[in-house]
Order: sequence, then C-alpha cells, then structure tokens
Amino acid sequence: MKKWELRRRDKDRSEILQSEFNISKITADILAARGIVEKEEVGKFISGESVFSDAMLMKDMDKAVARIEKAVGNGEKICVYGDYDCDGITATVLLYSYFEDSGVDVCYYIPDREKEGYGLNARAISAIKKFGVTLIITVDNGISAYDEVKYSNELGIDVIITDHHKPKGKLPEAVAVIDPHREDGDGTLRELAGVGVVFKLVSALEGDDGSETLERYGDIAVIGTVADIVPLTGENRIIVKKGIEILKNSENPGIKALIKVAGLSDKNITSESIGFGIGPRINSASRMDDPKKAVNLLLSEDYDEALTLAEELDRLNAHRKEEEKKIMDSVEKKICEDRSLLDKRVVVISGERWHNGVIGIAAAKILEKYGKPCVLISINGDEARGSARSLEGFSMIDAIAECSELLTRFGGHAGAACMTLPSDSVEEFDEKLQKTAREKYETMPVYTLKIDRILTIPEITVREIERFGILEPFGCENESPIFAIRKLTIEGIYPIGDNKHIRIKFSRDGMSLVAVYFGVTPGDFAYSVGETVDIAADCGINEYNGEKKPNIKIIDIRLSDFRQESLFCGKAAYDAYARGEGLDEENMPTREDFVSVYRYLKSNGGYCFGYDGLNERLSVADGGMNYCKLRLILDMLESENLIKTEKENGKEKIKLENFEGKIDLFGTEKYKEIENSLKIKI
Repeated sequence: MKKWELRRRDKDRSEILQSEFNISKITADILAARGIVEKEEVGKFISGESVFSDAMLMKDMDKAVARIEKAVGNGEKICVYGDYDCDGITATVLLYSYFEDSGVDVCYYIPDREKEGYGLNARAISAIKKFGVTLIITVDNGISAYDEVKYSNELGIDVIITDHHKPKGKLPEAVAVIDPHREDGDGTLRELAGVGVVFKLVSALEGDDGSETLERYGDIAVIGTVADIVPLTGENRIIVKKGIEILKNSENPGIKALIKVAGLSDKNITSESIGFGIGPRINSASRMDDPKKAVNLLLSEDYDEALTLAEELDRLNAHRKEEEKKIMDSVEKKICEDRSLLDKRVVVISGERWHNGVIGIAAAKILEKYGKPCVLISINGDEARGSARSLEGFSMIDAIAECSELLTRFGGHAGAACMTLPSDSVEEFDEKLQKTAREKYETMPVYTLKIDRILTIPEITVREIERFGILEPFGCENESPIFAIRKLTIEGIYPIGDNKHIRIKFSRDGMSLVAVYFGVTPGDFAYSVGETVDIAADCGINEYNGEKKPNIKIIDIRLSDFRQESLFCGKAAYDAYARGEGLDEENMPTREDFVSVYRYLKSNGGYCFGYDGLNERLSVADGGMNYCKLRLILDMLESENLIKTEKENGKEKIKLENFEGKIDLFGTEKYKEIENSLKIKI
C-alpha cells in the first residue's frame, strides 16, 4: 500500500490560469498543484515553444568542436564509444549518423555488458587503436574513466568525453569534458540524458540553435531521453514533445520496424508507449545478447533487414521477461524465508548467478512492491554485481558512494545506481549501507503517490480528459496526473485478461464508473461488493471502432475511512523494533488491542490479504490500531502457536490454529522480549 499525498494548489492562481490561457479547470488545477503558475512558464509549458540554449555555452564545448573540426579536416578516424543501454545506444546512433552523413571516417564501439562492463576499458582502447582511430568520443559514459583516458593518451588517442553522470571530484585528463553536472558549469542543463548531451554537441558542430538538429535526429533523441527517465522539463521537454511528432512520421526503417513489433502501428504514440514499448526492446539487446544488434537496427537503411532485427529484439525482450520472473521468484523466496530482509532501511538481497542485465528491472519492482530502496546483487564466483533503485528523498548514489572503499567500481544517480564488488565484501557492503542510511535518516522516506486532484464522477468525460492532454508529454517530473476518486461503492468485480486483471464497477450518488485494475486477480482483491472505497487512478481515453470512452486505470485502492498514518508511522516503528533499535511506549499493545485483533481474526476465519490489508481493516474498525501494535500482537500470537502466517501470492496469509484452554500472553517470553525493547529505545 502506498502513501497518498494530495498536492496543494493555489485556488486563486488556478482561476487566473483558466482565464488567461483558456484551459479547463482540471488542467489549471493540475498546473497550480505542481507549482507551474507564472505566466511565461505556463505559456512555454503548454505550447512547447521554448527555445534551446546556446550549445557553445556548455563547458569545454569550444574545445570539443575545435578538436573534432581538426580531425575532420585532417581525415582522422573517429570512434564513437557508447554505453549499452537505450540512452547510450541512441546517443551512439545519433553521433555516428551525424558523422556518417557528414562524410567523416567514423566507427563505433559499445562494450559487452557481461564481459567488459560499463564504460571505457583498456582492452577496448587497445582494439580501437588497431583500427587507426586517433580520436575517441564517449557518449553516456566516461566521466569517471581517469585511468582509461590516461591510457588512451599514452597510445596517442585523444578523448572527448560527453556524459551526463555526476563527476566524482576531479575530471579525466581528456581534450574536452562535456557534462552538465560539472561543478564549474552553470547547471542549467543538468537534467539532459546522454543522448541530450550529444544532441547539444551536434548542434554546436552545426552552428545550429537546435531546431534543425531536432528535425534531423529528433526521432532518435526522443527514444533515449524517454528511456533514461530524465525529467521531462526544460530542454528535455522540447526534445520529447517535438520528437514524438517526428518519430510518428519517421522514415528510419529501424524505428518503423520497432513500432510494428511493439504493436504501436495503429496506436497514438506517447512517451508512455516509447518507455514501455520501444525502449525495453532496444535495451534487451545488451541485457540478453549483443548491443550492436540494436545499433545496427537503428542504422539500417533497409526495412526488411530492420524488421528481422526488430523481431529478434522482440524475442530477446520476451526472454528478458522470463529471466526477470526467475529473479523475482528467487527474491520472493528469500523474503519468505527471512522476513527480516524487509525490516532494513534498504532492502539488500543477493543471489547466485542472477542475470546481470535484468537485476535492475527486478530491483525496481521490489522497490515498488515493498516501498523501500532496493539493491539486488548477483554473485558470480569471486565477483558480484549489483543494481539499485531508490525513491524520492533517498539518494542511492550518495549512499553507495559512502561504501566506495568496498567497491571495485560504481556509478549512477539518486534514483538508480550500479556497482561491482568482490563477492566476499557483499555482507560488509550491506552493513555499511544500512549504517549510512541510519545515520542520515532516522525515519526513511516512503513510497508516495502524489495526487494531483480529487475528481468527481461527472468530471470524468472524454472531453475533460482530452483537455488536460495539453500537458503531455508525461514522464519523470511531469508524470501523468493521478486523481483520487472518493466514496465509491463497489457494485461488481469482473475478471478480464484470462483472469489476470479485474474490471470493477463503482457507483456514487446514482452515477456509475468502471475502472480496470491491472495485475490484480479476483483472488488477490481484498475488497467486496458493497464496500465503500477511494481509488487513485490514471485517466486516459480508450478508442475502439471509432468510439471514445474514458479509460480509468486504478493505481491504488483503500477503504474510504482508512487512516494512512496508522500504517506508515507504525511501519517505521515496527521496523525499528525489528532491527533492535527499541520501541516507544505508545506502540506497546494493550489487552484491549489483543482482544480486538484476535476477535477480528476469529470472526473472519483468519485473513489472507497481508499485514497492510489487516492493518487497514483494523484501523477503520478500531479507530486507532496502528501497524506496529498489530505486528507485535501477531508476533506474540504466532509465538504461542495461536496463528500461523504463510506467504501466498506475495501477501501474508494468517491462519488460526486449533487451540483449547487459555494463555496469558502478557506472561510469555515474547511479551517480555517486547517489553524489554522499551528499555533500549535509542
């Protein structure tokens, strides 16, 4: 269950925006809630007519342009050295295509994810030297390649670095280092993806304000920008907003083939369909096979050849999903066997020979499911590789940097990071990471849904949904609006999609509403016909046979009177207790609390929808039962074999055990253990 946070809006500013820009009340409310209220800012945001900044103002851009122009003039061979993810691949394709179109002697190199790992490496540089290369230009990597750049210099190969990751203090001794995160830069373009930095380089080489470069390469730039989940604000918003329109009409055979295999040929292409349809297929090349397959696809000039390559990426993507499921099953099994893994501030779980190309995706799913930063580590002999994902408010890269003495290499940003370390250092790394998190965060941030607005059923129309569509493209820091729809009575629950999802019919005040809850089966659904709930939902449009209807997708659901503080404050308290950090008196269960929990379980024959669900029920029915009290009571009941807890379909199932007689729970060893924790509260 996620924490809901209703964004605060300035009602007066919203009314002004409606009048000034002739937009709907809902659209104005969303803008006001997100703090986009200044006239000039709103105008640019809605129209997408912002202008690009001068690329030559970026630090070292003049040096990079001068060295490249010298190489072109002398007929030197240039190597574009990319990264193997979608951002790196599209950045490689963009720069390579530009040089090839310009008649430059150019080649590209992308390291093998498994054999070489991320970034520049000495073996690759030696191989590139044999091809007669005298200038390497990195894209989406290189900012930490101190030794590798030095080695390249020794071989007589100059290096220009273009990257968008944070420098770790000093800069490599390259001819030029173009990175918007440089401490001596103005920071205005720090949100660019790797392909965005390359876009600026090409603009500078062309002496272009960015508009012509976007017309030529916008279909490539938009894919990498969306796939890298960078904020869709500022220049990223220009690239994506205009890039989507260019992509829809792209003549690139590889892009056309990807659109076909992703099933998007007859659909409206959005940032969401790029992020979930096109990006994963490009990424699958390096995750499961060879990244050059994706590069060759996007560089292909023949549609039939491109379609063959796209179909291969589609198969690789299906294989990726299979590997992902294996890792998820393994992680869930470990959690079932050791529930304390979830008590930590950061969930750290390792396994033997998990697929390195997939653990990042699995880490993201664990983060979303359990609401905690997650690091998954694959151990392969003496070496271990990890991938981490985090939520807003906890910088994963900063936390991992505190453990740098244990790591062979690492990189990333606040929301995602990766690392390599000796296998025998995994346990020490976990301990150090938890210590760092504890020192910086007494209470960890929680997974939060930011609700843009409360909607009523009459407001949910095709016309209203189309009107706030002017806020697209949606993505990081301009997410698709999330709405809360309250006090809905469940009228019907219907399985769809081979019983993998459900459609729910709601009613309120004589009006009805239908919504879909993907990934939830009828057996997983904790609510019944007749109950009154609130939903957090995404509102789109479904078009079939020329008819448009609102498409309401449920993101989260809860009982209407649920007090979420009872869950999230209680969870933090219980986790602290489980870690041995003590317990506050207010979280100590009373005799009445025990009676309330046991009575509920007995009258309902147990409970099968998890601890969160049981807390929700009791907080509504009891008016004050928090999660910590509940878990302590369940721990005590289970210690005396009054209940048994099993994990089923990812949720805890609580069963009552047969019992005769009486037990004084306040005299048990478990109660004494809990009581003693009051004395060691830190």
